[in-house]
Amino acid sequence: MDMIKAVSDRLSELCKERSITVNRLANLSAVPPSTVKNIIYGLSKNPKIITIKMLCDGLEITLAKFFDTPYFNSYPKNDSIKKPETNNVISDSNTLAAVKCRILQLCESNHIPMYKLEELTGVPTVTINNILYGKSMNPKLNTIKQICDGLGITLNEFFDTDEFNNLEQEIK
Repeated sequence: MDMIKAVSDRLSELCKERSITVNRLANLSAVPPSTVKNIIYGLSKNPKIITIKMLCDGLEITLAKFFDTPYFNSYPKNDSIKKPETNNVISDSNTLAAVKCRILQLCESNHIPMYKLEELTGVPTVTINNILYGKSMNPKLNTIKQICDGLGITLNEFFDTDEFNNLEQEIK
C-alpha cells in the first residue's frame, strides 16, 4: 500500500470509529476542511507532518498511535539497527523540534554520520540540513518515511518516543 493511501485509509478508519465527519475533524483539529478532504480522498500527495499532528490532536491520539497500524508497516524491519533510548525529553515541545531531535538520536545511536544519511535514505543532504537547521519548518511525511525506510524502522518506531508523545497541541 502506498503512503497516501495508507494515510487516507487510516484517517477514514479513525473518523468512522469515532463517528466524526470530515468537517467535524477539520473543526477539532483546526485544519481547513479542504485539506482534510484532500488527504482523505488521496488528493494530497505528500501531507506535512505538522498537518498529520494537528489531525491527531483533533482525534486525541499521538502520532505513534496514528502510525501503529498494518497500513504503515508494509516493508521489512531491519533488526540490525538499534532503537535508541529516549530518556531525554526535549525542552522545545513542538513537532519540528521533535523531528530534528529524533533524526539526530537515530543517527547517534546507530553511529551514522550525517553525511551518510543521504546514502542510506535517498533524502538529499540539503533536505536533511534544512530540517535540522530550521530552514524547513514543516517536513513532509514522504521525507520522514524515506528516512525510516533507509534506517530500517517503521513510522510508528520513529514517532513512538517521549518527544512525540509529550508534544503539546499545535493549535490551542
